[in-house]
Amino acid sequence: IVSGLGNGIIKIWDLSSYLLLFNLTGHTSAVQSIEYLPDKYLASGDENGKIIIWNLLNQTKHTVLIHNGSVRSLILINHTTFASAASNSIKLWSIESFTTKLTIEDAHSSDIIGLRYFSNNLFSISSDGIVKSWHNFVLKLQMDINCNVSNFDIDSNGNLACGCINGSIRIYSIQSHSFLLINSFDHNKALFSLCFLESGYLVSGGRDGTLNVWNYSTSSNLLSFIGHASKVTALEHAGAQVFWSGAIAGLIRIWDNGTLIKTLNANSNVHILKYIAQPKSINETNTSIIITNSTSVSSFTTDKYNTDFGISDIHIETMSLSDLVIILSRRYDFTDCLLNCSNNGQCKLDTLINRFFCLCQENYYGSSCKLNIKPCSSNPCLNNGICSDVLTNNIFNYECQCSNEFYSGRNCELRKDVCFNETCSNRGNCFDLNHNAKCKCFSMYSGDKCEIESSDLKEIKRTIKATSILAIIIIFCFYGLLIILDIFCKSKKTKKNENDLK
Repeated sequence: IVSGLGNGIIKIWDLSSYLLLFNLTGHTSAVQSIEYLPDKYLASGDENGKIIIWNLLNQTKHTVLIHNGSVRSLILINHTTFASAASNSIKLWSIESFTTKLTIEDAHSSDIIGLRYFSNNLFSISSDGIVKSWHNFVLKLQMDINCNVSNFDIDSNGNLACGCINGSIRIYSIQSHSFLLINSFDHNKALFSLCFLESGYLVSGGRDGTLNVWNYSTSSNLLSFIGHASKVTALEHAGAQVFWSGAIAGLIRIWDNGTLIKTLNANSNVHILKYIAQPKSINETNTSIIITNSTSVSSFTTDKYNTDFGISDIHIETMSLSDLVIILSRRYDFTDCLLNCSNNGQCKLDTLINRFFCLCQENYYGSSCKLNIKPCSSNPCLNNGICSDVLTNNIFNYECQCSNEFYSGRNCELRKDVCFNETCSNRGNCFDLNHNAKCKCFSMYSGDKCEIESSDLKEIKRTIKATSILAIIIIFCFYGLLIILDIFCKSKKTKKNENDLK
């Protein structure tokens, strides 16, 4: 059992001897959430938005992630992905690289207090009583509990329990398109924690330290007793009728059917208890076909998974030849599954319409699961830009982080004009060479900026200059001669006129 404490310390306890195995220190604020990640990691989130990934084998800090806001919940999705909830957003993280895979901004209008994953759907609940179901991380349905919720849980049969601060407990059955209220009862005191036990039972903890064990099918209060002297903040089922409880005073107590077995002192407020003695078994699908039948198939050997409502999975590769002949001889439509379902999709049987279909993994769709709903799957970011999927208001979008400062634009398609301020001394043309401005000089010019004139050009310029000066002198002399001749002729004409008058 792992306990997250108000002083930022994580204590790991042995389930059988109840001895403290070791501490994990690294948080500077209260640890609000804990989740086991296969095969050797533990994720813990605190109220400052820090998520620490621990290596349980050597008890060291592996890496640190950031999710702005108090990280109230962490949940394992599958062997490659886990989710975190902080403030009103949800993030999906890769277990392989510990990087963000998807962000659902504004998933709720108020703070999210919990996440659960069941039957290929992610469930989230906020403090204002709004429960949402996400399929492939797109909002599928939602419900208003009409109370301020302090905690919630989902059992292996698809029953959802919501605990209200006013003491009300409501049990819903998760349907394909709705939440069906099947029972409700009162804790009688302000409620701050609850947890499912064995099938049909749950335990709740109150502000005054009371613990109540319920048969939620009949609304029967089987046990009610003072378990702690202060608010019960954490409950965790540890097998059969055994559960652990933690309180503000720092005490952790182990109970078996209401009988106190052991009291442990954590020396700080207990915010979260997590049972990780047995690593979770995640149902991952390989490329082999899996046939699922919603009716009983007595002649087939089937495996039951708690993520489906009584659905049986039949593995073709382990099926006998006679059983395979029976399936092939029936009038089923195999169209969608003939070429196998892409991207690890499952081939399933719908007995209502006698048709096999592909049940796609998260983020994939289409008759053969070949299409990806994430915009980044089409590689929209150019020039080595990094694409990030963003889900806002149930609409997928993407953001491109350009690889360097030389590219910009939504898709990093715009290249920076390095020649914007380069004139090449007006003696050449600028061009881009490895993001550097270079000049291609005109004839008889050289240099980085085309500032150097060739000797031939200088000689030509001197010749032109001398010729121009000589031409000016000749023109000046020519016009001077014309003026002199004009004056001379005019003087001669005047004398002739005077002689004629005489």
